[in-house]
Amino acid sequence: MIELFVRAARLHRSRYILTFLAIVLSTAFTVVSLELGRYGRDAATASSGSGYGQATAVVTPKAPSANRNLAAEVARVPTVGEAYGQSSHEARIRYEAKAVDFRAFNVPDPAFGFYKLLDGRMPLQTNEIAVTQALASSLGLKIGDTVTVGIKYRSKDQPEEQSFSAPPMVVSGIYESSGSTLATGTSLTGYVADATSRQWLVREGKNPNEAVDKVYVTAAAGASDAQMLSEVSRLPGVVVQSRSSMAQDRAKRLLDSASIMETTTLALGLFAVALTCVVIWNTFQVLALTRRRSLATLRCLGASVRQIWAMVLGEALLLGTVSATLGLGIGMALAEFIPKVVRGPEEAWEIPSSITLHPPFALLALATGVLITLGCAIWPGYRATHTAPLAALDEGEPAGDPRAPGLRRRLLPGAVVMGLGVCVVVLGQSVSALRLGTEPGIWGIGVGGTLLIASSVLLSPFLSGATAAPVARAVRALAPQDRRVDAEFAAENIKRSPRRSGAAISALFITTWLLTGAAAGASSARETLLANLDAGHSHDINVYQAFDSEGLGMGISPEQQASVAAARGVSGVLPIYETKVKTSVAGYESTTVEAFDPSVARTVVSARSGPAKLREGRLLLPENGGRTVGSASAVGNNGRSIRLEVRYGKVAKPTMALADLKRISSTGPPTTLWASVADSAGSSTQIATGVATGVNAVSGAHPPVVTSWMLRQHRAYRTAVARVTGVFSAHLVVATLIAAAGVTSPIALALVERRRETAVLRSLGQTRHSLRNALTIEQAALGSVGMALGLVFGVVGSVLTTRALFSGVDTGIFISVPWLSISIVIGLEFLVTVGLTAVPAKSWMERRSTSFRDGNFLRL
Repeated sequence: MIELFVRAARLHRSRYILTFLAIVLSTAFTVVSLELGRYGRDAATASSGSGYGQATAVVTPKAPSANRNLAAEVARVPTVGEAYGQSSHEARIRYEAKAVDFRAFNVPDPAFGFYKLLDGRMPLQTNEIAVTQALASSLGLKIGDTVTVGIKYRSKDQPEEQSFSAPPMVVSGIYESSGSTLATGTSLTGYVADATSRQWLVREGKNPNEAVDKVYVTAAAGASDAQMLSEVSRLPGVVVQSRSSMAQDRAKRLLDSASIMETTTLALGLFAVALTCVVIWNTFQVLALTRRRSLATLRCLGASVRQIWAMVLGEALLLGTVSATLGLGIGMALAEFIPKVVRGPEEAWEIPSSITLHPPFALLALATGVLITLGCAIWPGYRATHTAPLAALDEGEPAGDPRAPGLRRRLLPGAVVMGLGVCVVVLGQSVSALRLGTEPGIWGIGVGGTLLIASSVLLSPFLSGATAAPVARAVRALAPQDRRVDAEFAAENIKRSPRRSGAAISALFITTWLLTGAAAGASSARETLLANLDAGHSHDINVYQAFDSEGLGMGISPEQQASVAAARGVSGVLPIYETKVKTSVAGYESTTVEAFDPSVARTVVSARSGPAKLREGRLLLPENGGRTVGSASAVGNNGRSIRLEVRYGKVAKPTMALADLKRISSTGPPTTLWASVADSAGSSTQIATGVATGVNAVSGAHPPVVTSWMLRQHRAYRTAVARVTGVFSAHLVVATLIAAAGVTSPIALALVERRRETAVLRSLGQTRHSLRNALTIEQAALGSVGMALGLVFGVVGSVLTTRALFSGVDTGIFISVPWLSISIVIGLEFLVTVGLTAVPAKSWMERRSTSFRDGNFLRL
């Protein structure tokens, strides 16, 4: 069998090479698509979405208190699931001749995810320490280095600073901190084991159970965040800062974005498989017909039907196994580079720097490559087993009569299948539009699309005569005088050979449908993904002062605001004001309200975020609570009252328009600044550091806190989306070239079937040049019809599929049809298809030129 396969591969090497490349590309792209989708989900799951890690809120004591175990007290609240108490130490770390001040913390519970480990591991022993990448860079530290740590503290009896030295410590890990705080332009911190932190607290004269700076909490299973926050807030002497519905919404947006990315990559993987099926099917169809005489000869020599069947399927199995295995190896190698391609130049801890490959994905891609090759060879193999022995004396196959009963019998089933496909697609789209479920809508559109493709195969012979022949005659009217005969001959040839013409139209229609649908679907998925990310990141940088005893932010000075506005890369600044008000809304009787000018917000916050929906006369409440929409009264510190419409939205605190707040309260200076950054402003780390440096220069002894994790996260994910889109665009170009070259298989099939009629025409005096012109015009007419229909079905199908796939995304579905990209794909496909038409025609005619003379067309 292998010898026959090698001999067949030599005779039809161009077809085998094309099929081999298609299977390799499909398998490799399938592996990369599956791994890329899982990588995106892992990245979103690992991302905290806020400076609190995975915590819902942080509890801070208003003042140090003896005999109070705050962490245990918070953990006893029934609605609290996990509570992690964090203690800090002011210290100085020394390595060789260098020494810097830093802040040390006890290692957090991994569930809270305050760090991204870059190398090594977190401390387990009392003599181990993990440091930030910034601290390691400043001292030149690496894993295994030994450092000296001195702890600085003040006791109640002696207010002056004291210190003691800890035993030598070994660097066990290097990490990058989430929720990067750039108050000093850098982040020099470290983690020590919990036992080490407790020992240090005892040396400082503190009770380890009471010396807690912050307690991070999450809600218990079955308890809502609103219930947990309400109960924790009742604890005396604490300030509770919620992770807020905005931060929770941001985390949800990231997971939704990961789901969109995973679904899109899976769909693109299926696109590659479907496109490869078209190439393989066309190739085996041609091989089965061109080897018709050799297979009949084998039958004459005694080969059984089972042997012929085993030979054809064996060749397909061998081809599929070899090419799919090579594609699997290439795909696994390329998957290793996914983090380097996706992460880009942005310094973003949110996107993992490594990838874990999944063996089931590799096995699935390998099995898919082998099975589609076998599946596409079954029908040609079946036809090969039914080759009559007398076919060994025949060189060709009649093209068929357009009025033959076999063709007429295909009309009614084709129309029925098309009608059924349209109905199933409409039903699937209706299910998606009504949000009755994503999976039924996807299945409906997928099954309906398959039925429409099947109907195109059944109806293509009738389409060729009704559409392609008039196109060829239109070419005749526009062609020069010496080409008009060739155009008329092409039109007649289309009508005379409906099966042959229909096969070409079907191949071009399906290929164009897949290419166009993939381009439009990927573009719509990209826009929906970016809109989902934008909605979860209302702004880029926060600048805020410390909080007073009532939990209100201290004021931002005009100089600080001007410094932030003048910083490089900052495109807009929104001042946020805070005050205490009383409302008639249950649960918000006395609450802190944020306020800003909505007209200014439109230039700063994302147009799809919750704050962008603020209006005057409206009170926005966090979505932690109920959903009742109504009105409520609000009373400020000047005793005045106003009536406001109550809505719920993605906001951190109760929010109203600044004009409404000024009617009932004296506002004072802003307490927080929200800053937005231009997309092309450069590195997010440099921008945030520049903002912090500028603010510090005009702040004196009490600089505000500058947080930029939102900027880093947002830009990192947008960069990742852009890079993934670029990778797919490159694949689409390669797939277009291979698919267009694969469509030439029906052209080769046409040449095989026209062997005798071509000989007759050449004997009657028609030149090879004239025959090539007629064939080129014929294929151009067929191609224009097939591609036009494929373009329409591809665009419409991509819109319907996108709506079904992303019907659960609450930011809305954004349809984007990239006409320029589609034009390039269609133009490239048309040029390659028509251009390659002349190559097999010319080479076949030159190779068979001796058969066209002296009446050799009469030879059996």
